[in-house]
Amino acid sequence: MKLKRFLVCFYLLLGISTPILSQALFTNPNLVQPKLKGHYWNLTGHKIECELKIRISNYIGNGITFKVYKDGKKDGKLTTSDVTSVLYGRDSFVVVNKFMVTPIKKYSKDFSRVIEVGKINLFEHSRKVKKTFYNGTNYIPTKEFEIVTTYLIKTDESEEYHGIYDLKQFEKIFLSMVSHNGELYKKFEEKKDSWESLLPMFVREFNEDPDS
Repeated sequence: MKLKRFLVCFYLLLGISTPILSQALFTNPNLVQPKLKGHYWNLTGHKIECELKIRISNYIGNGITFKVYKDGKKDGKLTTSDVTSVLYGRDSFVVVNKFMVTPIKKYSKDFSRVIEVGKINLFEHSRKVKKTFYNGTNYIPTKEFEIVTTYLIKTDESEEYHGIYDLKQFEKIFLSMVSHNGELYKKFEEKKDSWESLLPMFVREFNEDPDS
């Protein structure tokens, strides 16, 4: 079953290796999530065509769900227990297991958006959290929400996903993964202070380098 699920996801990812849906869709909680054409692969490996809307939960650990529409009418929803992968517009989502989004916040599994695929695989996880303000002593939650994204990364040879949520994790996880390529390691290390905006480019460059 593991091999079958892997192959299903792999064939989907081949066609959707570069997401083009606006990044704002996954970072602005005030935007109405559009209904987009797509499909999903169920647990028996069948492809189901439909329209979908994404919903990002504000409860830690609950994660992302997709509302399904057929012939313009609601037709249930998809969770990580129903499918292995989803195509929402031109963005591919796969089920990722056992990962941390902060040093103390863990998901047993959730959908994550595919960013790069290769020797190193990069995903982006989104969650909705309450905004806070600092009153001089403590951080106080407000009634407003924001969407926080976390990079998840794993090598093609491993089943373990690592959350890259701060500079320390970037150095510990990503730079360790690329350390055997001395030239790229040095380049990435020199630009580590901009890792949040540059990580997708770093992963792509590493995957395309013949010496990696």
